[in-house]
Amino acid sequence: MAAVAAPLRLPPFVAPDRDFDAIRAGAIQVVVADAGATWTDHNLSDPGITLLEALAWGLADLHYRTEHRSFALAPLELPLWLDRSDRDWYGLPDLGAPGRVVGLATLLAAPSPVAASGPLEADRMAAAIATAGSRQAAIGALLDGTYGAPPRALDWDEAAGAVALLRARSLRRAALDESALVGGAWTEARRIVERRAAGGPVDEADVDTEIVRILRLEPALGALWPDELRTLVGGYRHRRFLDAVDAILPRLDGTDPTAAPPTQAGIEAALGVTADEARAVLALHPCPPGTDPETWERAGGETTSWPAHPLQALTTEPVTGGDYATRARANPRVHRAWTVAGALAGLAWDGTPGQPTIRPGSARSPCSSSSIRRLRRTSVAPPSGTSSPVSPPARPRPPRSMPRSTRSSRRTSSCRAA
Repeated sequence: MAAVAAPLRLPPFVAPDRDFDAIRAGAIQVVVADAGATWTDHNLSDPGITLLEALAWGLADLHYRTEHRSFALAPLELPLWLDRSDRDWYGLPDLGAPGRVVGLATLLAAPSPVAASGPLEADRMAAAIATAGSRQAAIGALLDGTYGAPPRALDWDEAAGAVALLRARSLRRAALDESALVGGAWTEARRIVERRAAGGPVDEADVDTEIVRILRLEPALGALWPDELRTLVGGYRHRRFLDAVDAILPRLDGTDPTAAPPTQAGIEAALGVTADEARAVLALHPCPPGTDPETWERAGGETTSWPAHPLQALTTEPVTGGDYATRARANPRVHRAWTVAGALAGLAWDGTPGQPTIRPGSARSPCSSSSIRRLRRTSVAPPSGTSSPVSPPARPRPPRSMPRSTRSSRRTSSCRAA
């Protein structure tokens, strides 16, 4: 009797960048093979090897982070459900037009007339805010001086932007190096607040205030301002939130066939999160019952989940340029369309109202934001009482999008079937 062949199996995947030593060894092999006699010094003292090791370390760190954090949690990495001021790491203000951002960067890189402070104006600004005890004091210190050639005074947004950029390095370093201190302060602060509450409900705002008080006593974090310490606390809370979601991920993303479909109320109870956070977690399921695309959109249309949820993608027409937008507006069956700020007439680069639209009233800005990558939804349905300025083709192709009511009914049916 002939032997039964073993079933085909995929080999286990071993990443080529699994650790620093493997990456460094592989890079040295490439150098030896490609450079030949032009690069023969591969010792640690060689500057080229130093740069190569820095690259190897960065790749190894990137692999470590992606290996220990599931890509399934990508929609929760950036908390779009929060206001921009609450999710911005450095407190960078909205400078408006891109030219102002370029102007501030040019000013920071300009030569400094005061050699003692450093070669650049950024060095002189850093010296001016070095003794400030708060963000407001630092901004005031920059507003009192003049910078650039010819010298000029900064406005409030420029000064706030300069302060945020100059303080970013110390804030990043604290977040990476002192995470254990923040975690210990969180545990201690919660114990203090729970004891103070005597069995009653715990106010998380009181916990955050207590954490900041504890962290200000730490020498390693004593130079940070209170609002920067709160930023560290917010980052720590977000990491705990992601870890809690990851622990019950099979019950949320539909991979566990025995688990009931998640609900917003169930997520709030299981994780102890806010309603906005629960809605964001609900987006991990491909088709949660009782939801529609607007579940993950603000009243003005800005998405609170990115990448967009499948229900948003299936019921929305992508608009990537003016020509396609014209055709979308000419089609009365297109009710919803996604567009990136700046790609469509009527939306400025930052999402604010720009030039008049092709059809007045057919496009609107959902929300002001300085991020040109933020996905925007703009209504392209013809306003009542108006006609299309563009005649549809004589033999139009079938529209790619259905009327909203039709798509909603099919969407609801598929969710119920799931």
